[in-house]
Amino acid sequence: MVIEALRGPSVDLFDGLAESVVKELMQQAQARRIPADTLLFSEGQPARAVHVLLSGFVKMVQTTPCGEHVITRYIKPGETFGTPALLNGVYPAEAITVTNCVELQWPASIINDLMSQHPGVVRNALRDLEARLREMESRLKDLSSGTVEQRIAHALSKLAHKFGRLVPDGVEIPFPLSRQDLADLAGTTLHTVSRTLGSWEVQGQIRRGRRRVIVKDVAALALLGTQGASPGPRPRRTHRRAGSRSR
Repeated sequence: MVIEALRGPSVDLFDGLAESVVKELMQQAQARRIPADTLLFSEGQPARAVHVLLSGFVKMVQTTPCGEHVITRYIKPGETFGTPALLNGVYPAEAITVTNCVELQWPASIINDLMSQHPGVVRNALRDLEARLREMESRLKDLSSGTVEQRIAHALSKLAHKFGRLVPDGVEIPFPLSRQDLADLAGTTLHTVSRTLGSWEVQGQIRRGRRRVIVKDVAALALLGTQGASPGPRPRRTHRRAGSRSR
């Protein structure tokens, strides 16, 4: 399986490392095939390993004191997660596979040694941390302002932008995305998401099927998320000929 891993996507954390160093790291890794809907680690669990996703998708989920679930982010192939292990911390969220996945993991000591020997890896980790902070700042801004419809549109357009793949009738989000998942992302209720998606589907802006969502026009949806303009078709304009004034 490690040989298969070498043919996988580039790993952001290892960007710039010599190929020989990466191959040695791969030989030290524990590689696992994991089915969908599997818990990789739990929120609050002591972090012992650093994980890299090679294929499939993973979601990170936190639970509020009221028992509600919040999806903090989705992870795509090539991304690193579980990095609190580098600081002897705890996992701040639970990691759940959304699809069948292949991952690599290393004891934190191996990655810490790598950082000591190759400062470029530290820069890669800081770059990843900055990207996550910007993403969380954007999420907080979305949740604290705008209408519910805007928040749903923003969440859906971001998923399409980051993960989407082109299909004949638009951009498909390539993993199961339930209405509850979208409600968790947008900070709203299942009923509101169902009503909003139903309206957009009638308008022809999205298509749903087999727990997949296809966005017909990502730019229009992104515009709705920022400006609140309706992504629906424009109403027909009626043209009336002005009647002649009577003298």
